[in-house]
Amino acid sequence: NILMNEIASRHMNLERIKRDYFNPNKSITIPQHKIELYPGYEFSIRRYSHSVLLGLDIKHKIIRTDTALEFMNVIMQRTRGNQTEIAKELVGAIVMTKYNNKTYRVDDVDFKTKPSDEVELKSGRISYIDYYQKNYDITIRDHNQPLLIHRSKTKIQGNTVERQIHLVPEVCYMTGLTDNMRSDFRIMQDLAQYTRQDPEKRHKALLGFRESIMESSDATAKLDSWGLQMSPEILDVSGRQQPPENIVIKNGGSFPCDARKESFDNITRKNFVISSAEINDNFTVICTAKDTGAANTFLETVAKVGPGCGINIRGGNVVTIRSDRAEDYITAIRSNETNPKIVVCLVPNNKKEKSTDCDSALIPLLKPS
Repeated sequence: NILMNEIASRHMNLERIKRDYFNPNKSITIPQHKIELYPGYEFSIRRYSHSVLLGLDIKHKIIRTDTALEFMNVIMQRTRGNQTEIAKELVGAIVMTKYNNKTYRVDDVDFKTKPSDEVELKSGRISYIDYYQKNYDITIRDHNQPLLIHRSKTKIQGNTVERQIHLVPEVCYMTGLTDNMRSDFRIMQDLAQYTRQDPEKRHKALLGFRESIMESSDATAKLDSWGLQMSPEILDVSGRQQPPENIVIKNGGSFPCDARKESFDNITRKNFVISSAEINDNFTVICTAKDTGAANTFLETVAKVGPGCGINIRGGNVVTIRSDRAEDYITAIRSNETNPKIVVCLVPNNKKEKSTDCDSALIPLLKPS
């Protein structure tokens, strides 16, 4: 994998963004939606039953052509400059700085710090304006914009050290799709023309990866030095079909899993589990005030379904929070004095980052049973 990473970055002119590699020089622009697509690859080398194989897949990185500053200005006009709403929309978002092709997660917005303020570097103090001009030849035009905060964690001699990085919104580009964009049929349809390739196009694109390596004498020499060669075609493999598993229930009986649906919901709903924890009313649902109705419906459903499966669960309590910011969920989790056996966080959208933050807050509270 180290070898392929080196070939991709040095000999194929691909840019590494997180774990995958993309080609900004062949970006696809969709101007009507202010979206730019970076074509790229996800790959890994592993030893399988009969040989060493390269697992390769096509990927696309979605870069929006609007900067974080433009995004903030839209929110500012809509909310009349409400800083809480601005931070709510940005926290958890991933932004990209094109001058170094790095991505950052926005952890907070610093409304007290401006680009004209100075930061302490090893070479001395310098303003953010002068720093970008000197190092990247970028002129910061808005001197009064707030700064984005990214917190990175690194381990030094076994200890986790948190470092805070300030980013200027004017040079940060939004990535990914908002909830409104995902619900827009036209946007998703236009994206699908490039991201959902038919087998023939996907096959051609995968072979294009090999051709790019073969066209580079340095890349082929690197492979030769390791005694490796790439097959001219994609490998055909035989699939393995496993028989469906039997679901064992409390009274000793068993039922075959439905292989067509790949599901055993009906079995677990109508039969007792072999054993379950004594949960009773010792669990908590955390949600915003506007989702209280959904939380109560969830509690009622749990009280109906649980006993039918042999799970002792009923009641529970609802904890409401001020907003759906990840920080509010984390505070509610850590300050819960009831020490519940189960914590359910109801979130209003499907942002993975928020779920990850909640999981991270819960892990230190887990106790072995």
